[in-house]
Amino acid sequence: MTPWETCAERAERGAIAPLVALLLIPLLGMLALTVDVGFAYGQRRLSQNVADNAALNGAVVVGKRLQAPSETWVKDGDVIAAITAVTSRSSGGYVFGAGLTAEYVRYETNGSLTKVGDVGIGSLCQSDGTSGCIPSTATGVRVLTRITFDTFFAPVLSRTSLSTGARATALNATVTSIRVAPYALWTGERGVGQLQGGGAAPNYLCVDGSGQPQLLTIGGSTVDAPAGSYRSPSGKAYDYSCTGGTSNPITPGTVFTIRSAPNFETPNVSVGNTNWQVGASNFKGFLRIDDPNGLVGAGDYLSDGGIAGGAEDAAMNIISECYRLNCTLVMPVVSYGVADQANGQPALLVTGFASVTVRSVNTQDPTTAQSSYEWRARVENSPIVCCPVDYTYQVTPGSSQLLYTRLYE
Repeated sequence: MTPWETCAERAERGAIAPLVALLLIPLLGMLALTVDVGFAYGQRRLSQNVADNAALNGAVVVGKRLQAPSETWVKDGDVIAAITAVTSRSSGGYVFGAGLTAEYVRYETNGSLTKVGDVGIGSLCQSDGTSGCIPSTATGVRVLTRITFDTFFAPVLSRTSLSTGARATALNATVTSIRVAPYALWTGERGVGQLQGGGAAPNYLCVDGSGQPQLLTIGGSTVDAPAGSYRSPSGKAYDYSCTGGTSNPITPGTVFTIRSAPNFETPNVSVGNTNWQVGASNFKGFLRIDDPNGLVGAGDYLSDGGIAGGAEDAAMNIISECYRLNCTLVMPVVSYGVADQANGQPALLVTGFASVTVRSVNTQDPTTAQSSYEWRARVENSPIVCCPVDYTYQVTPGSSQLLYTRLYE
């Protein structure tokens, strides 16, 4: 004890230790709240993203079943494969059946949803008595995710783990306002190289009077283009809606070949074209729209969702009907394509719309060319104003109307 230290002062030494001990538990609780709850929130967002994309992928297959020529054209296993394509790319360790379940649902006229089966079980196939068919009344897929993870600091509060999950439902909707062809025109060419199907690549790049490429503008704003594509130095997309490297619109009467046999690909993508950054070597032409924020418009991305090498009877019903009646269809125009890392499908940038009529190919017309479905679209007017369009969740199995796959909840 120093000469000037009183007994009372000496007694107070070390009093801070029990105070720290008392405060340590709430401090650790606050740390647990900050770290573990923050991590849980991140897991919740991941869980919702997986549920959203898995539901969309699964509902796309259900849409194919709704428009397929037979109930066994796509089956329950195809829905599982579509969902697994999402889970295999997620970082949360989600596996179908373990932390992720799905069920088939039907949209009712009052806006409610009715469960009509379980993904992974399916239903009895009426045509051959086998199992594993998609329920005939299903119009969408609901996905439920659940994950449990260890905590970092919460064990001091006797919480060694936390759980979170999410739910998402995707439905197929029927377009009701305009006849949009379930195919797209590829115009992302600038006259460089050879087409996959042979012949010199055409030139649809718009240029100004000095020969400089013009930027794509939608609603007065420019649009970002995929990295590595032919784009402006600032990363903006160019306008591919002109004829012969001019500023004039695509000439009426220009003909595009769609789904050329025997490879079911559209032979209008040039070899090595940096605007086409998709694993597949070419564009099939068939499309599905699965934008969860709304229906397609210029500046949106849609997906190339056709069945490679397979028949798309419902889609071709639209084409053959317009061939017989000589009606006009609206077709999206796309000029950039990348691989969507979320679901593995090609993502195609819609840069505009064109009105077309259907023309025959090699004396075959779409009503008889059931094995190849090769046809030609003749541009009548481009560009035209189009979309978004009206739709309804009432879907008739076997209908030839265009379906949109979108998140419902």
